[in-house]
Amino acid sequence: MIVCEGTDTEFNYLTDLAAYVNLNYPGRFADIRIVPTAQELVVATNRNKNRKKLKGSGGNAYYVQEEENETDYEKYRKQPTRYVREAELFLKDGSYGEAWAVYDHDNFPDHKNAASHAKEVKVNIAYSSVSFEEWILAHFERNAYAFDKSVCKQNKKDIMCGSGLHPNDCHGQRCVGGRLREQSFIPDYGKTMGGLFRRLFVRHKVAVLNAAWLRALHKNENFWECNPFTNVDNLVARLLGYNQEYSWIPGGGVFDFERTSLNLSGKKIKNVGDNATVLEYEIYDYLMNRISGANTGVIEPGDSFEFQVPENGVYVGVIGRDGVKMSCI
Repeated sequence: MIVCEGTDTEFNYLTDLAAYVNLNYPGRFADIRIVPTAQELVVATNRNKNRKKLKGSGGNAYYVQEEENETDYEKYRKQPTRYVREAELFLKDGSYGEAWAVYDHDNFPDHKNAASHAKEVKVNIAYSSVSFEEWILAHFERNAYAFDKSVCKQNKKDIMCGSGLHPNDCHGQRCVGGRLREQSFIPDYGKTMGGLFRRLFVRHKVAVLNAAWLRALHKNENFWECNPFTNVDNLVARLLGYNQEYSWIPGGGVFDFERTSLNLSGKKIKNVGDNATVLEYEIYDYLMNRISGANTGVIEPGDSFEFQVPENGVYVGVIGRDGVKMSCI
């Protein structure tokens, strides 16, 4: 079960992804349901309008699920906690065994409670800041700029920044959509466009890596306080059946590995810890396709090892029990 914030970019992308999974990996999941559909959103919007008119007596429903009482509805109704709560209710009624809440920052007032509640009830969160478009952008570049919004609007309509069609075009200086168009990553990008997952599929491993890079910018920070940020790759990996977790190590960065510490810099890795270790590593091209892999043999404390890198090698991954440590070569 996947509960989205709305029916635009994330809903369309995930619907396309689910269709791909069902076609290529039949039986992996008994069912992948994504809410709200356009019709479910219309029903929920009308219901909320009636609730306001009736001053709170118009029911206790979210998109699909409904609270048994007014007290629980008031407790969980704030955004984004309501998305986590609705996902939880699908778990509680036994209709699904796994649930995700997918939402953006959007200046919502209740991020801390949403994260805390999700952890308590075992609902997974796929979060992006400033918007889901950060995940889309990660397919093309590593960008540390903190955008203000997903797209710039006038009278609630996207002014298509990056296309030069509007005098207030920010040219990708304020909105992620503008960046996608301005750089010709997706010149015709729109929040309601279909087929986005399949269009981006060839680059999705790059997006996984770049998402790890984004998270490395914000160590020891609450995810809802980070911009830019995305961990949508966790949901994508779950649906596609990947079992490796990637983390980014900056060039020259020191990181713990097994029972020692390593310094990774370009083509070289040095054991700066107290214990000998043996590494398995892989080399990838610019699209994160595996080119080669090898074993380093024993690296004693203080010793270094130089990776054997093919001409088209761009990234190196050091494989450990807790995932793959990635960096540029």
